[in-house]
Amino acid sequence: MKKLSCILLAVMLITAMFVSCTAEVIDPYDGLAYVTFGGPASKDLSASYEVQSYESLYWFYTAEKADKFGMTGATSEETALAIKNNAPAKGLGGTIGPFSQGDWEFELYAYSSLKNGKGDGLVYSGTTKVKGLTGNSSEKPTGIPVSVTPQGEKGTIEFRNAYFRWNEDNGGEGKPTIEIKVHKDSAEGKVVYVLRSDLTANEGVNVPLPIGEKEGGKFSIGQKYPGIDVDYYWCEISAWVVESSPILESQLGIRVYGSATTVVSGDIIEGAFSFVDFEAKSDLNVIKGTNSAIIGVTPSNTPGLATTVEFEGLSAEKQYSLNVVVKDSASAASDDFSVEDDDRVAVAAIDLQLKDAKSNVDASFTSAVVTTYISTGLENVGVFYNGETKDRIVSYDSNTGKLVFKTTHFSEYYVVANKVAEANGRYYGSLQDAIDAAEIGATVSLHKDVVLIETVDINKKLTINLNEKKLSINGGYALEIGENGDLMLCGNGSIVSSKDSLSVRDGGNLVVDGCKIEGRWGLIVGSRDKNNGEVHFSSAKATIKNATMTTQEASILVYDESELKIEDGVFTAKDNFVVGMDGNPIPDGHNGCSIIINGGTFNGNIKTSGYIACGLYVCNKGTVTLNGGTFNIVDGVGVLVRSGKLIVNQDVSFNITEKDRRSCGKVGDANAYISKGSAIVVDDYNYIKYPGGKPSCENNSTYEVRTASYEARIGNVYYEKLNDAVDAVPENTPTTIQILANRVEFSDSTNKVITFKGKGAKETTLKLSSNQPGAHGCSLSFVDLELKMLEINANYAGFGHASSLDFTNCVISGRGSLWGGGSVVFKDCVFNNTGDYNLWLYKGKSFVFENCNFESSVGKFINAYKENGQPASTVTITDCKFVSTKDSTEESENKYAVVYIKETSVWDVSINNMHIEGNVETGARSGSQCYEVKSGAQEGTVVSIDGNVVWKDDAPIEKTN
Repeated sequence: MKKLSCILLAVMLITAMFVSCTAEVIDPYDGLAYVTFGGPASKDLSASYEVQSYESLYWFYTAEKADKFGMTGATSEETALAIKNNAPAKGLGGTIGPFSQGDWEFELYAYSSLKNGKGDGLVYSGTTKVKGLTGNSSEKPTGIPVSVTPQGEKGTIEFRNAYFRWNEDNGGEGKPTIEIKVHKDSAEGKVVYVLRSDLTANEGVNVPLPIGEKEGGKFSIGQKYPGIDVDYYWCEISAWVVESSPILESQLGIRVYGSATTVVSGDIIEGAFSFVDFEAKSDLNVIKGTNSAIIGVTPSNTPGLATTVEFEGLSAEKQYSLNVVVKDSASAASDDFSVEDDDRVAVAAIDLQLKDAKSNVDASFTSAVVTTYISTGLENVGVFYNGETKDRIVSYDSNTGKLVFKTTHFSEYYVVANKVAEANGRYYGSLQDAIDAAEIGATVSLHKDVVLIETVDINKKLTINLNEKKLSINGGYALEIGENGDLMLCGNGSIVSSKDSLSVRDGGNLVVDGCKIEGRWGLIVGSRDKNNGEVHFSSAKATIKNATMTTQEASILVYDESELKIEDGVFTAKDNFVVGMDGNPIPDGHNGCSIIINGGTFNGNIKTSGYIACGLYVCNKGTVTLNGGTFNIVDGVGVLVRSGKLIVNQDVSFNITEKDRRSCGKVGDANAYISKGSAIVVDDYNYIKYPGGKPSCENNSTYEVRTASYEARIGNVYYEKLNDAVDAVPENTPTTIQILANRVEFSDSTNKVITFKGKGAKETTLKLSSNQPGAHGCSLSFVDLELKMLEINANYAGFGHASSLDFTNCVISGRGSLWGGGSVVFKDCVFNNTGDYNLWLYKGKSFVFENCNFESSVGKFINAYKENGQPASTVTITDCKFVSTKDSTEESENKYAVVYIKETSVWDVSINNMHIEGNVETGARSGSQCYEVKSGAQEGTVVSIDGNVVWKDDAPIEKTN
């Protein structure tokens, strides 16, 4: 960040009065000049010094000739401007000279008292340059004004020719709004002047800050703020286009003088939050008595934080100026100080300069507590006065870099910390400092174990030798190799992160040779970022040799257009695939990644419910080549290919072990379930989701390649078995299961509300056995499929204990008998010929048949039969067609008709608009082809045809067809 430039105008406004001279004057000693000093000529004052009324001070001067043309009047001895009774007099009155013509530099000194005839208690000094002083007389001397502090209770702050740099990237379009707050501490608390933008200049201090038009990347600022109490202030400047997102935040210390204007001018800030360097100087810090001074020093790694100096023992009668320089640069610190310490090295330099007006303050006068900010993550930090061995440190916070130390010397200090890394023959207190200082192609070696506070960025060619040390971080990458980064990581050390250990992106290259990596994810190669809805790709390269990676998730994740080569090593994933690709679809115009595995051991495990382990996950464009390696996979598959191309050569080994009872699960980011237990699985069903094209496998090994198939889908989740999908449905939660396979089986379930939807009765068959598939408490619906009894006329085929059953546009093949214990509805269904009844109404409280077709080769359709003592049931048949293909010459003992009602239960049968074709028998007792009632029907049995009751209890009301 460019340092705030407070140009304090007219500490001395110098006005040279020129008197013409004639061409005949050739002797420099002719026409000697005289000058007087007086003032004030301006009320624009410096905030660095408090100058008393000029009449109450003793004034002295020195005069130095700035050219070689005559030396009359030159003196390096301090000379009183006014002499009274052989002693300097107060005030600026009196004429001095003579001086030879030419350029002069006058130094003025103002003292509060005298000692032995000389000035004592210097409170002001200033240089005045006069160019071209010409000859004059003592009666008409050249007047040189001197600015001093006028008296008064109120002063003015003026922004004059001030500006800040800004571009649209900092805050969007439009002219920014500026707000300025000026505050001080008082016994009553903080006093804040808010220089608001909604008031006019006539309302005193609360006036707008006009913003000029943008020119050359700058917005100019100019405005006066009158009526401010005389005091020391802390000024906060902020600007915004959208108030919640400031584009400018800057701070400075400032001094307001009575009846005077303090001017702020120059560059306020360059780009919001674009912090460039650490070193900062300030000449605005005037302290009085025991006041504290806040210095605007902003460390590069702690933006927005300032250095604070708390003083003790300063004289309340004097004014002081403080200058602070902090260097948070390991190279600068090492250049400044030579530290003789086997374990520690200089990591920062701090220079304190305290002046009583012109002179440096002696250490015996005061002490100070300095709070500043240096690099984070340092260890064993100490602060030393140059030349001493006493440690001045009070505290250091590794997380924030906050450093506090106490001193009685105002001089140079150096901060030391443990030697962490070495580069270019020099030690550094942090790995990032060593990397920043290392030359391109150099080797950075760890000296100690390192606990990082933030990610170390690498953007040049380097080798990092871990030197058998441990590099760890709690959160985030330990190392990130970015643009222009080319890193060789070696040295048999370890890298440990609570999140992801390593990242290489933005065209970077990483070679890992002989290291241990631990983290949630081990290595991320490339990246995929979203910005304003657009996807941005970042490719990278990585080569792994002789590495050991142990991770919670995947050991290595490779993004689009990146390259990974594994030579050897041991890679263990505890709860994910071991090596794989990013599963997000790749837009057109982008290529997939390339993975080549020549060797290594890959250990895949799984913990998360609903997933299985996987050694290698191929799920997007690109090509993966397996030339070698051993895959030890627990409860999963060796390789899963969802798109792209897999080449498997001979020297690859798969060992699949089962420890978990789960039979299938998801892999990576996919929703489709895969059966475990295979070495190589090609999923050619879900490749549409992964636009790398239909997956292919060139198998040059002895391992079988299995093609994944799915029986069911719930939403976007695929299941290899229908029963797995049924098991996944939460109880009492309405769910639709799409049946994908042509032939599926259904087993027990409890308290489920499921709709089974097929692809049509000719394409989807749900097979039911005679073992009574349990459906306890279930409400089941079946749409667009065939229900086929595995044994055509077996007893107890169907659904046991269902609360309700609903069939729409289904084909029922084989004699169903069990229909739950509640309502059963058939709509637009077809009942196929079985050589027996189409169905038994053995279970169920109510049956509805609507627009259904029945076909029978024996003329037997519906058997209304229940065991004795079961509750009454209703049967409603509407707009249904019954077709018999029975030979007309065949005789049967029983006259079945369409609905054959048994005497074992009470039935309420309603028949409406029934259509009968073929040789359907007429009931002997009913006299109707529509129904027949067996002798001994229970009381309460009723049959209605087209709204007319035709049977009641055990006798017909009328016989009719």
